[in-house]
Amino acid sequence: MLESTPEDLVSVQGVVHLATTLGVFLDTAGRRVFLPAICITTLPQTFTRGEAVTIKVARWYAEQERLVA
Repeated sequence: MLESTPEDLVSVQGVVHLATTLGVFLDTAGRRVFLPAICITTLPQTFTRGEAVTIKVARWYAEQERLVA
């Protein structure tokens, strides 16, 4: 789980496809992305399949995966 300053985080919205101890597969903006547990602020085990969520993600990872403009 990520600990960071608010400036280093961005919100990503989507629907949970699969949550594991390694991270979350999220359907967002017409595509499925994997968010590793080390890059998010919420433990993946708290998510259930089909749940709409907003997850705080490390900005560097969100930019790398083109989840933010």
